[in-house]
Amino acid sequence: MDMPEKSMCIPDKSMLREVDNEFVHYGDAPPQFGGILMCGRLLKNYGVPREEMRDLGAYGFVYIDSGNGFFRDGKGCEQDVSSGTLLLLFPGERHAYGNPRDGWRETFVVIDSPFLKTWEATGLIRRSKPVWHLTPVDYWQARFRRAVDLAARHTIGGDLWPLFRFQEWLAEARACASPRRSGKADADPWARNARHVMESQPPGPVDWASVARACKTSPDGFRKRFRRATGISPARFRTRRLMDEACRLLGTEDLTVQEIADQLGFCDPFHFSKRFKEFVGLPPKEFRKRYFPGRSPR
Repeated sequence: MDMPEKSMCIPDKSMLREVDNEFVHYGDAPPQFGGILMCGRLLKNYGVPREEMRDLGAYGFVYIDSGNGFFRDGKGCEQDVSSGTLLLLFPGERHAYGNPRDGWRETFVVIDSPFLKTWEATGLIRRSKPVWHLTPVDYWQARFRRAVDLAARHTIGGDLWPLFRFQEWLAEARACASPRRSGKADADPWARNARHVMESQPPGPVDWASVARACKTSPDGFRKRFRRATGISPARFRTRRLMDEACRLLGTEDLTVQEIADQLGFCDPFHFSKRFKEFVGLPPKEFRKRYFPGRSPR
């Protein structure tokens, strides 16, 4: 199998030899329609060091489903990233990212295709916005993994439809991605503490006055400052985290929808199912059936 041309900086197998991975595939992008150059799932990746910034020479997408770290673009702008982050890497754009101490878990794809050049030319993906946030994490990790698997088949079999399915996934991701603040906002200690306080809340109704006190502000001031820092309201942030946990439970535990609703503090399974469908796009039972077919409640 031929390797990509020299202008590209695609990591070779030797560079990933010591990275704990589930799979890594290399491919050749057909010249007319393009395709996958490389894709994989890394269980503990430390990333690209700041002093070794690279340019893939192609488009790359990295979805982090566990852990946190940093992302730095070619202009030196750096921001914090965490689970639920999708990194967009552009050809000709140097970058660095990762967690050099603890590593993180990711699914990634490097792809060279005219359709991505069209997306960029029309402003659907922008170099000025290389960080998207997609939650619930289990849902988007499963969706991204399937999109990568399908697109990889295009490289092997020459079929076009998997590449079109990847575009469908990217369109869905673009529509659902929440806004992210970069630079100083992501580095704001108050914002990091506020997210920690929110994520530490037990199931059930939130005592917003107590949350505000923990963040040394009034309830109204907390709502306004949290929205400025994260781009979403505290209530929506809270619900997203609950839906993320719901996805995890549906995929890893033999619990009924009723039991999951109770565990997450919902008053009844109907209300839980309604909120789940609003955020994920599928009812809980359908989500489990489609993405975790081997899992069923006891």
